[in-house]
Amino acid sequence: MRFGLFDISQSLGGVIAHKLKTPNMSLKKGHIIDHETLKQMKHDKVSKAYIALPDKDDLNENLAATTLAQSLHLKNCRISHPHHGRVNIYAEENGLFRVNEALINRLNEQTEDIGISTLADQTIVKVGQMLATIKVIPFFVSEKTINKLDQQCTEQLAMETAPFSAHNSQLIMTQNDYDGATTTSKGLKKITTSLASHLAPFDQPAIGQPQIIKHHVEDIEAALENTVQGDSDIIFILGASAIQDRHDVIPSAIERIGGTIIRFGMPVDPGNLLLLARHQQKWIIGLPGCVRSPKINGFDWILKLIYANQPIDASLIASLGVGGLLKESNQRPELRDFTRPSKPTGKIAAVILAAGQSKRMGEENKLLKPYHGKALIKHAVNNVKEAGIETILVVTGHQEDAIKDALIDEDVSLIHNSLFETGQASSIKAGIKHLPKDIETCFIVLGDMPLVGPEVYQGLSAAIDIANGQTIAAPTWQGKRGNPVLWHNCHFSELLSLEGDTGAKNLLSRLSESLVLVPNDKKSILVDIDTQDAFDNLRLDE
Repeated sequence: MRFGLFDISQSLGGVIAHKLKTPNMSLKKGHIIDHETLKQMKHDKVSKAYIALPDKDDLNENLAATTLAQSLHLKNCRISHPHHGRVNIYAEENGLFRVNEALINRLNEQTEDIGISTLADQTIVKVGQMLATIKVIPFFVSEKTINKLDQQCTEQLAMETAPFSAHNSQLIMTQNDYDGATTTSKGLKKITTSLASHLAPFDQPAIGQPQIIKHHVEDIEAALENTVQGDSDIIFILGASAIQDRHDVIPSAIERIGGTIIRFGMPVDPGNLLLLARHQQKWIIGLPGCVRSPKINGFDWILKLIYANQPIDASLIASLGVGGLLKESNQRPELRDFTRPSKPTGKIAAVILAAGQSKRMGEENKLLKPYHGKALIKHAVNNVKEAGIETILVVTGHQEDAIKDALIDEDVSLIHNSLFETGQASSIKAGIKHLPKDIETCFIVLGDMPLVGPEVYQGLSAAIDIANGQTIAAPTWQGKRGNPVLWHNCHFSELLSLEGDTGAKNLLSRLSESLVLVPNDKKSILVDIDTQDAFDNLRLDE
């Protein structure tokens, strides 16, 4: 590939390296220069531009990414369509993500032209969750480079989603002599509920009624002898006292029935005092006391390996120490459903910005000016409603009471932004902070754009493609980007970090690969009413 400032007479088939704006067009980075583009560039008197030109054996970024993705040996995974030189890999099963770390590291070392990023090995994943992304860094890569990487991939499993399989489980609980004949129903319910929460991510059948026995070697031995004859694949033992040694009561009972202790103790905290054993192809797990809490601990790490039918030995358990400090860690949240369908399926909302001071309009608040018999802000609200959006938040600031009066008969939530004088970013943040938790996508709407019809909102909703990473949508008219902008909730945290009076403009530039642009045949997406002249022109159609 050749890169540099080239005369446009050499540019056919090349790629725009940096955004190029002319009086009649706006070309984004990555735009391929065809005959029509070249003709327009000459018409607009563009003589030179920064361009990437392919060499004879070069592959364009999308073809290179797809070719490498198809070279990887994958199992229970699917490959997305390429976009901006990126191909994503998604899970096709609920299960455990396994990755050949040595292979991925080797591929990343071969060339700086390609970066392969994956989830951590042994991550629990859901159907549709992104597992990895392959990004081609330049616009073109030599076919020789891709062939070299392809040779590294032969016969080696690169990634897989190991599906979880169902196992029947039995819980044995012990109690000391001084605890009485039975465990209290309240305490028993707490333990079984917590244990069920640890099994829930793996779609396991419910555990039956626990066996409650004395905390003696003989009693545990008898209970194990009886249980291993049944149909349980996994036997959990929760002792009245935590296991303290390989010669303690529970491990002694396991060895008496011919069981093999794989490992007592693990370098994961909480979960240090877990015991793992095998007998007659069945797992026996001596539970650490932390299983009484639903928080993630070392027990969960062992479960995911068992349910995904992964081999476990003492060496593997010993290797869990790096990253095994879970106590007091905010990096270990509760498991969530990461399913990512192509189109949004959750609720949609709109945040309408109505807090500005209208300084360019003079003394009047532009949002209160009458147009076709109602205030401009009311037009914005009504357009959103006509698009079928029910959750509407209007962020107020300057002349809050007057805005409230203008919307007194509208079913909207009014959010006051006390920091409105600092700029638009504070209003966006105020709106996002107050969204209901079940909102999946949200429009950021400017209150002074009364001509944006419901078809614009509907077109943006249809354009989002979550599965392929297009999680922001914005309309364009003749190549110029306008408003409103639709955001998936995966970007809400970034919106909450905005500062100043430029809104989300800089954020959109930074997230350009997540942005899908939707052409619009109406200039209304660019028409905001900031000045008296703009308002006078608007009223010409009344």
